[in-house]
Amino acid sequence: MKKTWKAWIEADDALLREHWKADAPVKDIARDFPGRSPAAVQKHAIDIGLPARGNVRRPKYYPVWEGIKLELAKGRMLSADELARRLKVTPRAALKNLTIRYGTEVRVAGYGPVMTRAPAPRLWKLGSGPDAPPPIRKSKREINRDYNRRVRKDPEFCLREEQTRRLRYAEKTGKLIRRDPAAAWI
Repeated sequence: MKKTWKAWIEADDALLREHWKADAPVKDIARDFPGRSPAAVQKHAIDIGLPARGNVRRPKYYPVWEGIKLELAKGRMLSADELARRLKVTPRAALKNLTIRYGTEVRVAGYGPVMTRAPAPRLWKLGSGPDAPPPIRKSKREINRDYNRRVRKDPEFCLREEQTRRLRYAEKTGKLIRRDPAAAWI
C-alpha cells in the first residue's frame, strides 16, 4: 500500500509561520505547499501552535459597489432604487453597499420627491461631507388640506359625492323607493 501523506519538515514549518504572520488566506498559503490541501495546512498550523485566525479572507471585492461608484461618478444624485434598477440588482443590495460606506465614501446629497406616505428617498453622491438636511414633513392638517383641494378638482369624485348626498337625503326624508326583492326576478 502506497503512503498518501507527506511529512512536514522544519523548512515547511518556518515557511508556514512566515505566511501565517502575513495574514494571507489559507488557500493562498496552501499553493506554496504542493500536495497539501488548505485544510491540511490549517490543521498543521494549529498543531504547531500558531494563533487562531480571525476573519482573514480573500481580498474584498464588491461588484455592486464598483457599479455604484461608476454610476455616481457621472455626477448624478441617485436613490438606492434608481441605482438598483441601473445595475440590475436588488434594492437591498444597493442600499447595503451604500450604508456600509456612508459617511466615508458616500453621503446624502438631497432628497427625492415623496410619492407615498413614506419618507422622502435619499439621493446619494460620492464623497464625504455633511448631509443635506431632510425635508420638513407636513402636518396632518396640511396633508388633509392638500388632499381636499386635489379631490375638489376631480369631476368624477364630485359626481359620486353628489349622488351619495342625494341618496342619504332621500333615505332621511322617506322618499327613497326601494325595489321589492320578491319582484326582482321580473
